[in-house]
Amino acid sequence: MPGDHFPGDQGEFIKAGGELTVGRWGLQPSWAKDRNFGKRNAYNARAETVAEKPTFRNAFRHRRCLVPAAAFYERSEGHWFRMSPREDEAFLIAGLWEPGDEEPTYTMVTTEPNHAIADVQDRMPVLLDGGQAEAWLSPEAPFEELRSLMVPCPPSWVTVEDAGPIQRRPSKAETSLFDLDTP
Repeated sequence: MPGDHFPGDQGEFIKAGGELTVGRWGLQPSWAKDRNFGKRNAYNARAETVAEKPTFRNAFRHRRCLVPAAAFYERSEGHWFRMSPREDEAFLIAGLWEPGDEEPTYTMVTTEPNHAIADVQDRMPVLLDGGQAEAWLSPEAPFEELRSLMVPCPPSWVTVEDAGPIQRRPSKAETSLFDLDTP
């Protein structure tokens, strides 16, 4: 799977103003002493609690981002399943970022699955269209508007296909996989 990225890998994200930035997947809050905290504990942020959890709330208020991805993968019943956009474009995933001591770090916001994904996984990334992405990045966006964006996308946005059997047992950090090579 070309362009595959797991938590702890470097990837690109888009900050407010459209700045494309390279960072490490797994949000590393400034107070976390363990250098692997983000990779192990903060590679995804639940939409339902992102505004309250100490790990995410400061970034949610001040440092939202977008993570472009050509596809994302989930494992189920011994197989990888590839979720890709129906249109020939990249997904824009709602994310959060921290500046970090050595490099920026980021996480992706997840929500309950839509009907296309529910048979494969119990969570999915928050996928945004262009207008929603602009609102997500806006520093003036009110909380209720942000909350309204953190919902499952329409099933028509996503194509789900079996990407083949898992060749070995994935580690906990490998349960989510993204193809960040955008079309």
